[in-house]
Amino acid sequence: MGGRAVAGVLSVVVLALAARALDAEAFGVLVLVHTAAVVVRGLFNFKPSDTVVRYGVAAFDQSDGEGFGRVLSFTLGLDLICGIASALAMLLVALFAAEWLGLSEALVGPAALYAVALLVSGTGSARGVLRVADRFDAISLQQTVAPVVRLLGIGLAAAFGWGLTEFVLIWVAASLAEYLNMLRLGWRELRRHGMKLVRPSLSYRADDRVWGFVWTVYWQSNLEMAQRHGLILLAGAVLGPAAAGMFRIAREFADVLAKPVVVVRQAVFPDLARLWQQHVEDGSGTSEFRRLCVRLGLLSALVAALVVGAIAIYGALLLELLVGDSYVYGAGLLTWLMLAAAIDFGSASLRPAAYAMGFAARALHIQLVGAAVNVVLFAALLPLLGLTGIGIAAAAASMTVVAAMAWLLAKGAGS
Repeated sequence: MGGRAVAGVLSVVVLALAARALDAEAFGVLVLVHTAAVVVRGLFNFKPSDTVVRYGVAAFDQSDGEGFGRVLSFTLGLDLICGIASALAMLLVALFAAEWLGLSEALVGPAALYAVALLVSGTGSARGVLRVADRFDAISLQQTVAPVVRLLGIGLAAAFGWGLTEFVLIWVAASLAEYLNMLRLGWRELRRHGMKLVRPSLSYRADDRVWGFVWTVYWQSNLEMAQRHGLILLAGAVLGPAAAGMFRIAREFADVLAKPVVVVRQAVFPDLARLWQQHVEDGSGTSEFRRLCVRLGLLSALVAALVVGAIAIYGALLLELLVGDSYVYGAGLLTWLMLAAAIDFGSASLRPAAYAMGFAARALHIQLVGAAVNVVLFAALLPLLGLTGIGIAAAAASMTVVAAMAWLLAKGAGS
């Protein structure tokens, strides 16, 4: 998780430097363009890495190249179709939603280049290979690629006096580098284990329930994406690009806690899946399963509590030092978003535990409830409290999801 933490810190630095280099309106436009690309990719991302782990970990552990190849063929088909679809969708967004994103005519072309990056954004299968191979060190270090490229680009921008157009191009180049490097790492690891790439397909006959799992994971991940990134677009539409920029800064700071949640979930899922499989087969593994969930939760909650306490006290000072006086008004938003991230961080093992126990559909229903809480409170509190209301809504939604998920797992583990 060290690489992920470094990436989180680098992302904060990158965003701070960009906010200082551009005026608030231009920075907000940069945020809206990148967020639109993230949302488009999310809408066409079926999270194939989870499918690789769920259906391929046993074959991989047994060095069954043929069995693992069938799973990989299916997920590669998902990656290929989704990469093409997201690229086409981003072209349409750049061409027909330019005014809504605050793009001038000169920025439409650079924004449309995001389609090139999205064309190779189907990295789920490669990530899945790294996960089943326990190469979470490589996954963590991979997270530093995009922020490092952006940091180098900002240095060039400062040296040559570049403006918003060049910043958009820098962000595009960073995304492209991130996707290509993930593909390189995944396929190299596959070869290292004596396996080969297979032809993409959308058929997986070994288990007819696979599409149910794929759709469940898809909707669950998109509920998160809508709350994390879709609300930034909505805030920009309602309050303008500058507010979207402020929201993005606070979100990026909170992501120092939120981003490691993804790595924790990915790292613990294979172990939880193996332990629960032992429970199903012979009744063993149950105590280890519970112990892993509880121990990880307590440790994560302690770290998260310390970070939230520091932000509550020094959040305004941090914003002033990093991004300037004009962003200090977002201190309340930052504190609440950090609390929401802390709740998610402290409960990072709950979702993979639900997947391992076969509760993916029920976990999705819980996420739906959490999303509804977030959206309703977002709409109710934004007019009353401004950006701070967004943070309160996020924290309430996270608490709702964690409480319901803990109840679900306690009931399931006891049955």
